[in-house]
Amino acid sequence: MQRLQGNSEGEIAAIAAAVGGTVDAVRVDETSAGPRVIAKLTVPSSWASFLMLRQLSIEDAGDPIVRDFALDLRKKAGANEIRFARALQLWVQTHVAFVREQHETFQDSAYTLRTLAGDCDDHARLMFAAIVAAGYHGRIMPLFKGARNVAHAVTQIEIPGQGWKYVETTVRAHFAEHPLAAAKRLGLSVRKDILATDTVVGA
Repeated sequence: MQRLQGNSEGEIAAIAAAVGGTVDAVRVDETSAGPRVIAKLTVPSSWASFLMLRQLSIEDAGDPIVRDFALDLRKKAGANEIRFARALQLWVQTHVAFVREQHETFQDSAYTLRTLAGDCDDHARLMFAAIVAAGYHGRIMPLFKGARNVAHAVTQIEIPGQGWKYVETTVRAHFAEHPLAAAKRLGLSVRKDILATDTVVGA
Protein backbone atom coordinates (compact mmCIF):
# COMPACT_ATOMS: atom_id res chain seq x y z
CA MET A 1 0.00 0.00 0.00
CA GLN A 2 1.33 3.44 -0.97
CA ARG A 3 0.10 6.94 -0.24
CA LEU A 4 0.49 9.77 -2.73
CA GLN A 5 -0.20 13.41 -2.00
CA GLY A 6 -0.16 16.70 -3.85
CA ASN A 7 -1.52 15.77 -7.28
CA SER A 8 -5.09 16.03 -8.53
CA GLU A 9 -7.34 12.98 -8.31
CA GLY A 10 -7.22 12.53 -12.09
CA GLU A 11 -3.43 12.74 -12.21
CA ILE A 12 -3.13 10.22 -9.39
CA ALA A 13 -5.40 7.74 -11.19
CA ALA A 14 -3.39 8.10 -14.42
CA ILE A 15 -0.05 7.67 -12.67
CA ALA A 16 -1.25 4.59 -10.78
CA ALA A 17 -2.69 3.03 -13.93
CA ALA A 18 0.56 3.60 -15.83
CA VAL A 19 2.43 1.27 -13.44
CA GLY A 20 -0.38 -1.28 -13.13
CA GLY A 21 -1.67 0.08 -9.82
CA THR A 22 -5.09 1.07 -8.54
CA VAL A 23 -6.44 3.96 -6.46
CA ASP A 24 -8.17 2.58 -3.36
CA ALA A 25 -9.28 5.84 -1.70
CA VAL A 26 -8.92 9.60 -2.13
CA ARG A 27 -9.46 12.45 0.33
CA VAL A 28 -8.40 16.07 0.83
CA ASP A 29 -6.52 16.94 4.05
CA GLU A 30 -5.50 20.25 5.54
CA THR A 31 -1.73 20.40 6.03
CA SER A 32 0.81 23.05 6.98
CA ALA A 33 1.22 23.63 3.24
CA GLY A 34 -2.52 24.01 2.62
CA PRO A 35 -5.12 21.50 1.33
CA ARG A 36 -3.55 18.39 -0.19
CA VAL A 37 -5.09 15.51 -2.12
CA ILE A 38 -4.21 12.24 -0.35
CA ALA A 39 -4.65 8.94 -2.17
CA LYS A 40 -4.12 5.37 -1.05
CA LEU A 41 -2.74 3.23 -3.85
CA THR A 42 -2.08 -0.44 -4.44
CA VAL A 43 0.89 -1.08 -6.72
CA PRO A 44 2.16 -4.49 -7.87
CA SER A 45 5.82 -4.20 -6.81
CA SER A 46 8.55 -1.98 -5.42
CA TRP A 47 9.77 -1.54 -9.00
CA ALA A 48 6.34 -0.22 -9.98
CA SER A 49 6.57 2.22 -7.07
CA PHE A 50 9.98 3.29 -8.32
CA LEU A 51 8.64 3.91 -11.83
CA MET A 52 5.86 5.97 -10.32
CA LEU A 53 8.44 8.00 -8.38
CA ARG A 54 10.34 8.67 -11.60
CA GLN A 55 7.24 9.98 -13.36
CA LEU A 56 6.21 12.15 -10.43
CA SER A 57 9.73 13.61 -10.26
CA ILE A 58 9.61 14.58 -13.93
CA GLU A 59 6.32 16.41 -13.35
CA ASP A 60 7.75 18.20 -10.29
CA ALA A 61 10.47 19.80 -12.41
CA GLY A 62 7.78 22.04 -13.94
CA ASP A 63 6.36 23.21 -10.61
CA PRO A 64 6.84 27.01 -10.27
CA ILE A 65 7.92 26.68 -6.62
CA VAL A 66 10.58 24.11 -7.50
CA ARG A 67 11.67 26.08 -10.56
CA ASP A 68 12.07 29.32 -8.57
CA PHE A 69 14.09 27.47 -5.93
CA ALA A 70 16.34 25.79 -8.52
CA LEU A 71 16.94 28.89 -10.62
CA ASP A 72 17.72 31.00 -7.55
CA LEU A 73 20.27 28.41 -6.43
CA ARG A 74 21.75 28.23 -9.93
CA LYS A 75 22.14 32.01 -9.97
CA LYS A 76 23.99 31.92 -6.63
CA ALA A 77 26.12 28.90 -7.51
CA GLY A 78 26.92 29.95 -11.06
CA ALA A 79 26.00 28.27 -14.34
CA ASN A 80 28.16 25.20 -13.79
CA GLU A 81 26.87 21.67 -13.18
CA ILE A 82 29.35 20.77 -10.45
CA ARG A 83 28.99 24.01 -8.48
CA PHE A 84 25.21 23.79 -8.73
CA ALA A 85 25.13 20.12 -7.74
CA ARG A 86 27.39 20.71 -4.73
CA ALA A 87 25.29 23.68 -3.61
CA LEU A 88 22.02 21.78 -4.06
CA GLN A 89 23.31 18.67 -2.29
CA LEU A 90 24.57 20.71 0.68
CA TRP A 91 21.33 22.72 0.89
CA VAL A 92 19.14 19.61 0.98
CA GLN A 93 21.45 17.82 3.42
CA THR A 94 21.40 20.86 5.70
CA HIS A 95 17.75 21.91 5.46
CA VAL A 96 15.64 18.83 4.63
CA ALA A 97 15.46 16.37 7.51
CA PHE A 98 15.44 12.66 6.75
CA VAL A 99 12.25 11.27 8.32
CA ARG A 100 11.21 7.64 8.14
CA GLU A 101 7.53 7.08 7.33
CA GLN A 102 5.17 4.67 9.03
CA HIS A 103 3.32 4.32 5.74
CA GLU A 104 5.19 4.92 2.49
CA THR A 105 4.06 8.33 1.22
CA PHE A 106 5.09 10.01 -2.01
CA GLN A 107 4.97 13.78 -1.48
CA ASP A 108 5.57 16.36 -4.18
CA SER A 109 8.77 18.40 -4.19
CA ALA A 110 7.02 21.70 -3.43
CA TYR A 111 5.64 20.13 -0.25
CA THR A 112 9.12 18.92 0.70
CA LEU A 113 10.45 22.45 0.25
CA ARG A 114 7.67 23.81 2.49
CA THR A 115 7.94 21.21 5.24
CA LEU A 116 11.71 20.56 4.99
CA ALA A 117 11.33 16.86 5.75
CA GLY A 118 10.98 13.58 3.86
CA ASP A 119 12.37 10.10 3.35
CA CYS A 120 14.72 8.87 0.62
CA ASP A 121 12.22 9.01 -2.24
CA ASP A 122 11.22 12.56 -1.25
CA HIS A 123 14.88 13.62 -1.15
CA ALA A 124 15.60 11.99 -4.51
CA ARG A 125 12.47 13.49 -6.05
CA LEU A 126 13.38 17.02 -4.95
CA MET A 127 17.00 16.65 -6.08
CA PHE A 128 15.99 15.38 -9.51
CA ALA A 129 13.28 18.03 -9.99
CA ALA A 130 15.63 20.86 -8.98
CA ILE A 131 18.42 19.61 -11.26
CA VAL A 132 16.09 19.43 -14.26
CA ALA A 133 14.37 22.73 -13.41
CA ALA A 134 17.80 24.39 -13.36
CA GLY A 135 18.44 23.19 -16.90
CA TYR A 136 20.73 20.24 -16.21
CA HIS A 137 20.38 16.49 -16.77
CA GLY A 138 19.40 14.27 -13.86
CA ARG A 139 18.19 10.75 -13.23
CA ILE A 140 17.01 8.75 -10.23
CA MET A 141 18.73 5.42 -9.55
CA PRO A 142 17.46 2.49 -7.48
CA LEU A 143 19.44 0.46 -4.97
CA PHE A 144 18.12 -3.05 -4.62
CA LYS A 145 17.68 -5.28 -1.59
CA GLY A 146 18.22 -8.74 -3.00
CA ALA A 147 17.40 -9.24 -6.65
CA ARG A 148 14.11 -7.39 -7.07
CA ASN A 149 13.13 -5.14 -4.16
CA VAL A 150 14.02 -1.46 -4.49
CA ALA A 151 15.39 -0.42 -1.09
CA HIS A 152 16.62 3.12 -1.79
CA ALA A 153 16.39 5.87 -4.40
CA VAL A 154 19.18 8.35 -5.12
CA THR A 155 19.66 11.07 -7.71
CA GLN A 156 22.54 11.54 -10.12
CA ILE A 157 23.52 14.57 -12.20
CA GLU A 158 25.30 14.34 -15.54
CA ILE A 159 28.59 16.24 -15.68
CA PRO A 160 29.77 16.89 -19.26
CA GLY A 161 32.86 14.84 -19.99
CA GLN A 162 32.68 13.07 -16.63
CA GLY A 163 29.45 11.09 -16.76
CA TRP A 164 26.85 10.59 -14.02
CA LYS A 165 27.65 11.58 -10.43
CA TYR A 166 25.74 10.70 -7.25
CA VAL A 167 24.26 13.49 -5.14
CA GLU A 168 23.03 11.55 -2.09
CA THR A 169 21.33 13.68 0.57
CA THR A 170 19.78 11.37 3.19
CA VAL A 171 23.26 11.09 4.75
CA ARG A 172 26.20 13.50 4.64
CA ALA A 173 27.65 12.04 1.46
CA HIS A 174 30.27 13.92 -0.52
CA PHE A 175 29.56 15.01 -4.08
CA ALA A 176 29.83 11.97 -6.40
CA GLU A 177 30.14 9.55 -3.46
CA HIS A 178 28.13 6.33 -3.72
CA PRO A 179 25.48 6.14 -0.97
CA LEU A 180 26.85 2.86 0.39
CA ALA A 181 30.40 4.22 0.46
CA ALA A 182 29.12 7.27 2.34
CA ALA A 183 27.26 5.12 4.85
CA LYS A 184 30.37 3.02 5.44
CA ARG A 185 32.57 6.11 5.87
CA LEU A 186 30.08 7.56 8.36
CA GLY A 187 29.88 4.31 10.33
CA LEU A 188 26.23 3.69 9.50
CA SER A 189 24.92 0.15 9.35
CA VAL A 190 24.01 -1.07 5.86
CA ARG A 191 22.57 -4.48 5.01
CA LYS A 192 25.01 -6.47 2.89
CA ASP A 193 22.28 -7.51 0.45
CA ILE A 194 21.65 -3.94 -0.74
CA LEU A 195 23.37 -3.55 -4.10
CA ALA A 196 23.56 -0.71 -6.63
CA THR A 197 22.25 -1.00 -10.17
CA ASP A 198 23.37 0.88 -13.24
CA THR A 199 19.92 0.86 -14.85
CA VAL A 200 19.23 4.22 -16.52
CA VAL A 201 15.93 5.57 -15.26
CA GLY A 202 16.12 9.35 -15.45
CA ALA A 203 15.25 12.28 -17.66
